[in-house]
Amino acid sequence: EISRSDLSESLLLLAALGVTNFDSFSWFEPPPPRALAQAKQFLLTIGALDEAMRLTPLGHRLRELPVHPRLGALILSGEAKGLGGFAAELAALLSEPGGRVASIYQEAENDLWLRFEDWKRAGSNPRYRSLAKSAEQLRELVRGNEGPRPSASDLEAKMAPLLLSAYADRLCRRRRPHEPQAKMAGGRGVKLHPDSSVRGSEYFLALEVSEGRDVAETLVFQAVGLPDSLVEEKIMPLARPIKRVEWDEEKNRFFTVEGREWNGLGVGREHTRPALAEEIEGQLSEIAFARWDKLVADNESFSRWIARLRFFEKNREETYLTEEAIREGLAQACYGETSLAAVGKKELVPFFERSLPSAALEAFSRECPAYWQVPTGNRLPILYSEEQGPQVEVRLQELFGLKEAPLVLGKALTLVLLAPNYRPVQVTRDLPSFWKNGYPEVRKEMRSRYPKHSWPDDPLTAVPQA
Repeated sequence: EISRSDLSESLLLLAALGVTNFDSFSWFEPPPPRALAQAKQFLLTIGALDEAMRLTPLGHRLRELPVHPRLGALILSGEAKGLGGFAAELAALLSEPGGRVASIYQEAENDLWLRFEDWKRAGSNPRYRSLAKSAEQLRELVRGNEGPRPSASDLEAKMAPLLLSAYADRLCRRRRPHEPQAKMAGGRGVKLHPDSSVRGSEYFLALEVSEGRDVAETLVFQAVGLPDSLVEEKIMPLARPIKRVEWDEEKNRFFTVEGREWNGLGVGREHTRPALAEEIEGQLSEIAFARWDKLVADNESFSRWIARLRFFEKNREETYLTEEAIREGLAQACYGETSLAAVGKKELVPFFERSLPSAALEAFSRECPAYWQVPTGNRLPILYSEEQGPQVEVRLQELFGLKEAPLVLGKALTLVLLAPNYRPVQVTRDLPSFWKNGYPEVRKEMRSRYPKHSWPDDPLTAVPQA
């Protein structure tokens, strides 16, 4: 029975007996932790318990009432506002099964008010006979005298503040405008029933809920919309400031979102600004690691360095740039930055060179040079590829007088020989063979296309031309 019941009355009884640690209490059958936590939160929210889990004056008064603490809180709130009779009628309605009433108003935003109006219009209709009797009994619990009964429009306006005093723990906020999905205080996800009249209010109280098979799925059968001004007045002063850092995929950077939260529910408007470096605390390096391939591809010099290193590793059958080394290099590269764009614009190679073993880095620099100095003195980048090996794009005329191209890790350097217009005319790994067999035909074509350039008969004795 205890696993199915609301525990708030039990906790009030225990508190009255001096028990303040409900979790360690020797229950005959321990209640579900979630139910216990919800009951404690409810009693704290309505002010029946203080932070030490002791009864407050309101808690003592609720113990005297022969109704559920939630309905008792509603009645006592009405009593304090001179609306005890109205609160008793609402409590009677809420204690009855929640029938839904069709609204002739598109923006009623209050399921309980529709039921209340229907009841009052029905007069002595037999279907409301038990409700009228229940309301009369609850009115007897109200102390003091009431003034003149407010008008219907005034009562409707006063309903939401009254209900908030008893249902604040059921405060919900829509996830998106005009959609039924919402989040309840405490973090539970809820969904408004399609028949609910609460269609537009951003905030609402869930008066009648029913959990589905999945605990996370809670259907709200009856609700009342709350004006933003009421949340601003009653909830915002109790809310604590929050700050979280979020990653924006489109803008490739972190933003800090600042707002306020009450009982796990965001309230009020959030403000977003670019995150400060100290707020990120290493998160950017994790984002960069997840986008490692793109980071490499978008930085030309770094991309060439990585390809060169992978070629070196493949030929040595070793892995030097391990996942740990990548993370270490990224942590250094991302330090003080808040966007991937800023990281990508850096000269990244030094950060990752520091992550490599010193002996491996020395051998890498010696055995896999980044540049080749051709006979003209120009330093040309060597492009590395695991599949095709190292290659250099070089103007043919810069190689005059060169008998052999260098080897890289025992592999012949692929030479992409370019015409004066920097377009390829020949590709070779065997320079002596090219001079002997390929050059005569290339020379003939180049002389006709570029007659002002020198195309010697014997390229091996000619002076290279820059």
